[in-house]
Amino acid sequence: MKDSKMDSLDAKWVRTALLHHTLGGVEREGGWSPQRFTERQLDVYAAQEAQGKRSRCSAGVVMKLRTDAERLKLSVVFQGAARDYAAFDLYVNGRGIVSEGIESFEGQSAVRVELSFAIPLLPGERGKRNALRIVFPQNVETLLLGVEVSAGAVVEPVAKHPRRLLSLGDSITQGMDGRHAAYSYPVQVADFLEMDLLNQGVGGYVFDPDSLDPALAEHYPADLITVAYGTNDWNRGYERREFESIVSNYLDKLISIYPNVPIYVITPIWRRVAEEQRSLGNLHDVAAIIAAVAARCAQVKVIDGYGLVPGDERVFADGTHPNDEGYTHYALQLLKALR
Repeated sequence: MKDSKMDSLDAKWVRTALLHHTLGGVEREGGWSPQRFTERQLDVYAAQEAQGKRSRCSAGVVMKLRTDAERLKLSVVFQGAARDYAAFDLYVNGRGIVSEGIESFEGQSAVRVELSFAIPLLPGERGKRNALRIVFPQNVETLLLGVEVSAGAVVEPVAKHPRRLLSLGDSITQGMDGRHAAYSYPVQVADFLEMDLLNQGVGGYVFDPDSLDPALAEHYPADLITVAYGTNDWNRGYERREFESIVSNYLDKLISIYPNVPIYVITPIWRRVAEEQRSLGNLHDVAAIIAAVAARCAQVKVIDGYGLVPGDERVFADGTHPNDEGYTHYALQLLKALR
């Protein structure tokens, strides 16, 4: 039942004025699904069911507004989950305030939820137009059905940052297995650098030139690019020369798309099983191969992933993916390396 003390915002205006860090979106099943890939890229990922699902997740997407509202309500459908939980993170004037979502899908493929945020304001903030930032979940496709605010509240859009960060990578770039999407390293880095963000992390993915759309720069003219693959490539059974060729072809294509943009290649971070021997050697050997290939490209700088997150189980969710604390280490150390 509609809350008579809330005003609904125009759906089209919300999509065009309030949503950031997307390439647009599509109408799907009565809602709006933000997209972070071109149609050509989505077709590539759709060849594998798991990656197709992950490519439709709303990683990195945020809603930004200025408002004097004291309540905000989101009507959404969570579907295509890559993990069994999902949550939005609300920030008020830069302060992380609250998360709202679901703890489990309980076996359902899609869940409709009404998320009501009572916006905690400091005494001097009441009645003023406060900056809200709502970070979408990174591990599900989010269909936005509607947005409501306190009746009579003023709502204004926030200008998009002119400089743009493109983050390419696997599940760690996507933000798995953090509980809060706002802690994923691309979101934290973009927020600190005051940049727009396009998070093109896809769980389980690898260096794959086909995943790069030659027209991507037309859709998203990036000013800074990070690339973080390798840990899944390690599982592919590649031989050294084959892997060197794949990494080289990927970077050559990326440079052809963005010929004048700084590119930072991040080698794999710590894993519990990093010392295991596979066809490419251990994970350190994989990192060394990536670094050597990247070093041949004048436009590319290499960042040692092992220096980003401590090799401590306490900052990992499962021995591979950082938890929220681990992602904060990642973001802080990456920011130092980007200086």
